[in-house]
Amino acid sequence: MTATLDRYMTRHPHSIRVDEKLAVAAKLMASLNVRHLPVLDGGTLVGVLSERDLRLATSANIGHLRVRDMCIDDPYSVDVDTSIFVVATAMAEKRIGSALVMEGGKLAGIFTTVDACRALADTLAPPPERSERPTSRDHARPAPAHGIGWRGPAVAVGVAAICGAALLG
Repeated sequence: MTATLDRYMTRHPHSIRVDEKLAVAAKLMASLNVRHLPVLDGGTLVGVLSERDLRLATSANIGHLRVRDMCIDDPYSVDVDTSIFVVATAMAEKRIGSALVMEGGKLAGIFTTVDACRALADTLAPPPERSERPTSRDHARPAPAHGIGWRGPAVAVGVAAICGAALLG
């Protein structure tokens, strides 16, 4: 079973209008304790605003800026059925903190570095009864309760890279 975004992403994330004041976005992000807000224009995804984007705006001019002035207007977006391995690898290579998840052409969710770390933790969690890699004779054993089971280093590489990037900066 390949882990997909649907299992770990935040469905129906809070978003903000492209013409909203940046100060409103900053307050919303602080009150929701989030680092990324999808940016919409009439229900259509047009960008993403990150905590980093807010830091780049000086406090002197944040009251005069709009979300459109600071948001990333070509956000990384993927289909809901995309594997976490593909998304985490791309996020690590591009050094980005979120992927906007689309379903039927509409925003369905957001997958962040925190979600990637949760997926990594599930992937690396030992099976309930054994902490070592299964042997060939264990092939008939039922899947672990957490649903992902042993994936070995291949699946964990991309997710580990993104978690490392998240923790380092």
